[in-house]
Amino acid sequence: DIGQAQPPLKLITSGTVGEFYVAAKKLLATKDNGATWSSLSTTGGNFHTGVFSLRTLLAGGDQGLEAAVTPRLLVQPPITDLLGASFNNIAISDLWAASRVGLFRLSMLEDIAAIRIGTVGAVGSVAVGGTTSSVVAASGSDQVFRSTNSGGTFSSVVVVPAAELHADFPPLVIDPITSSSIFVAGKNIYHSTNSGEIGRAH
Repeated sequence: DIGQAQPPLKLITSGTVGEFYVAAKKLLATKDNGATWSSLSTTGGNFHTGVFSLRTLLAGGDQGLEAAVTPRLLVQPPITDLLGASFNNIAISDLWAASRVGLFRLSMLEDIAAIRIGTVGAVGSVAVGGTTSSVVAASGSDQVFRSTNSGGTFSSVVVVPAAELHADFPPLVIDPITSSSIFVAGKNIYHSTNSGEIGRAH
């Protein structure tokens, strides 16, 4: 199933020792450090991303967003081809989805509509800082969009030089302890210690 997946695919950790998930053509799971794998029952397929929140695995892909471990109804974004997702555990309305159409703020509450962030273009990954953080960052093909006020406003900065080989949407992560520390991967690893304002190659 992994070999048949359309990239990007993602390895997801649950926080439990030895337990991992892979978002691919199907959602694959192991509870013994990869010795054995099984497929999770899902309604969709061709997954590209996933994140744990509120005791369920939120998986996103070509057919939208799905709660895979503990099924629940989710408000879908107006587009379906999701490449990245991130969740802030202290705010039920703080679910972010990245796609080639742009960045969306979603909610697990049925009466709250999805919001597209108008100042953010196509993005392939999104990350939210720790449980007390107001930092949100997303990577586009040639720049990183970041917010330091929980998504109220976004600014952008070019991190990976245009001449440097890199993925269509460079991978991006935020340090879960120090949310001002952001890493972006091109051919080099770029690290910012001030919420993405300035990056340094390693």
